[in-house]
Parts: sequence; structure tokens; C-alpha cells
Amino acid sequence: MHIRKFITGGIVLGTLFLGVFQSPTISHASNTFSKNEVSGPSGYFANDTKGVAFHWKNIKTNSGIHTVIFFGDFNTPKIQLGIPLKNSLSANKRTLTSKYQLSSTKKTRSFKLTKLSQTKYRVKLAKIGQSYLPSTSGKTYTFTKSAKSPASRLANRHTRPVLLKNYERQLNNNLQKQYQKQKAAGKNIKDPATDTEVQAKVKQVAQKATNKSLKQIVQAFN
Repeated sequence: MHIRKFITGGIVLGTLFLGVFQSPTISHASNTFSKNEVSGPSGYFANDTKGVAFHWKNIKTNSGIHTVIFFGDFNTPKIQLGIPLKNSLSANKRTLTSKYQLSSTKKTRSFKLTKLSQTKYRVKLAKIGQSYLPSTSGKTYTFTKSAKSPASRLANRHTRPVLLKNYERQLNNNLQKQYQKQKAAGKNIKDPATDTEVQAKVKQVAQKATNKSLKQIVQAFN
């Protein structure tokens, strides 16, 4: 499988190329999975309160079509890629257990997706490192399934304020270092922290950088 990783602003983003094919939607009982969904249900699963989402995707590569899972913690923010190893259904067909390998760490993990209705599912979330991932342990949350990706919505709600704050802090730190250096050299210059024009520019630059990062995060998740 051809996988390219890139890092932007300390955010790990995973992307796959060469074409995308979505699995067809299969009609079945409202609170049970069909056998056709064992390889990975269609749609996007998200919890807006936690800012966590995931979805299965079929990727066409040089070696054929492969199913992968994209996990997004939009608070960290971090997008991770999982390579499914084994999926199975419970006896009552209400719970799908997915075992996968994280492409970034090569560690094997698993989680259970319990279907409550056509759009509501139950998933446990555990904090792994700095971000949350669906897991077999942790606190239980209700996830909503949708045909449309929640990435843009979650990125604007959870990621934007985090990135904007970080970019502004980085810019101001750099400006302050320059200011202190010039001040030590005997130059009479205004403190950028109290200069309204400079701060307006800082916000403008930070906003532009944030918008660019958000676009990359959304693309990586989708």
C-alpha cells in the first residue's frame, strides 16, 4: 500500500492516494449489522462533544483495494490511520469488534461498535498518548452515523481555537525575542505585545495559518 505521511504544525496527518471507493449501503434491521458490514460499515461516526470521529474507507492502490480506518481527534488535533486485521460480529449481530494496527506506531488495538439504531452507536473512548481513540476500555459515548463527513464541522468547532491560540503564541514569542534582542542593543522600539497594529497583524497571520492547517486536517480525515 502506498502511504505518505506528513507533519504540519506538529499535527500528524495520514493520507492515502490512488483513488477512493465507498462501500454501498445495505438495508438491514435498524439495530443489527449485516454480514456485508463486517469488513467495515459505510458512513462516518462522530461524537461532537468529544470532537472524535472515525470511518472505514476502501482505497485502491497498486496492489489492489484495501480497507483502512481513519481516526480523528479534533481536539489534539490528530488524524491516525488504522489497518484492519480482523472484524467480527457478536452472536446477536449488534456489536462489531474491529481489530486493527495503527500505521504510526504499528501497535495492535481493537474497539467495539454497538449499534443502537440506524444512526446511533455506542463506542468506548480511551486516551492513548495525547489523543482519544475508540477502544475496548474507557468511558462509553454515543456516536452518530452520517453520510456526510463531520470533519469540517469538528475542525471548526474543536481544532480552530486550539490552532489559533498556538499560532498566536508562537508568533508573539518570536516577536518578543526579536524585541528583547533589539532592546538589549540599545534600540528604542515599541513592545510588540502592546502595539495594536502588530497584534492585529499577528491575528491576521495566525488566522491564515489556521485556515490552511484546518484544510489539511479535513482532507487527511476524509
